[in-house]
Amino acid sequence: MNINRFKFNNNLIVMGNQAADLDSTVSAVSMATLLSQINPSLQIRPLIQGHPDDLKLKPEIVALFRRAGIPLDDSLFSETAGKNLDDPLILVDHNEPDNSQIHHSIAGMVDHHDDRGLYPDLPLREVKRTGSCTTLISSFWNDSGLSIPYSQRLILAGAIAVDTGYLNPLWGKTTNLDSREYMGLSEALLEQDRTFLNTLVDIKNDLSSLTLSEHLKRDFKFFPLTAHKGGIASITLDSEEFFRKEFYNHQSVVDFCGKNCPGFLLIMHTVNHPFRRELSLYVPRSPQRKLIRAQLSAALEALPDAGIMVKEPRLNADWDSFTQLNPTLSRKVLVPLLLKELIRHQGPLNC
Repeated sequence: MNINRFKFNNNLIVMGNQAADLDSTVSAVSMATLLSQINPSLQIRPLIQGHPDDLKLKPEIVALFRRAGIPLDDSLFSETAGKNLDDPLILVDHNEPDNSQIHHSIAGMVDHHDDRGLYPDLPLREVKRTGSCTTLISSFWNDSGLSIPYSQRLILAGAIAVDTGYLNPLWGKTTNLDSREYMGLSEALLEQDRTFLNTLVDIKNDLSSLTLSEHLKRDFKFFPLTAHKGGIASITLDSEEFFRKEFYNHQSVVDFCGKNCPGFLLIMHTVNHPFRRELSLYVPRSPQRKLIRAQLSAALEALPDAGIMVKEPRLNADWDSFTQLNPTLSRKVLVPLLLKELIRHQGPLNC
């Protein structure tokens, strides 16, 4: 590996993606730590998009960082870090700025999603399909020749474990690089920490105290349409549990969409035992509601991987429900496929 691509002349901010999930948070913190060791005269800071209060929605992040002894203080979060953070950005866990308020120059990117082809001439540009972005960060540590601090080893292993379901082949995400990096990281951990890592997914999924709005906010991303502002939320409740009358609150959905995604909201329900995925589609009331709802439903059912989506009877009159026959398609795979299908039709969504 060319170590020179990790050398910089200016202070930097290493920023994770809008969802600020475990993979994104660990990627930002560990990449900033690595770059700081390679560039000791520079100030290189991780930045987590959102507010520190959002951590209550993500208990796995709190548990892992506490175990590693790494504080997540308010200065790490975009909404409390101050407005004077104007240093160039290293994007991690996304390869296109996903916040309209970001006007920084881009100094590098490290990501495991589909390559949008932006900033092709960056000296530091690694966009490669892996199960976890932290897998790429781990490989950087190994190739740099630097010793990986124990705390970094622990958070990297934890993020890979959660993002790949402990290298579960049924998830359809794990690559050889994920397996290699995870095994190398975990083998050097203490036995009690390996045992702790095996509890992380259970910690992540223990969300019984969250409201509907908090479930939606916990792992939400904007959908890349230009004409209509939509979003896709990944939650760990199946559709039947989501729509049970004791939990579902339609006004909360209306309020959430009004603030975040007035065009449409797509929910990916990812549940275990057995592992499966479902989709729910909601389009808020507007003059174009019928058209948007019909086109999105048709696009889901027409995705090129034959039989990916099957429309199910509606559990709620305002929503369309789908079973995803191929559960290996994660959100990061589904979104580009769906966007491509919508563009192919060139319909009223004007993608």
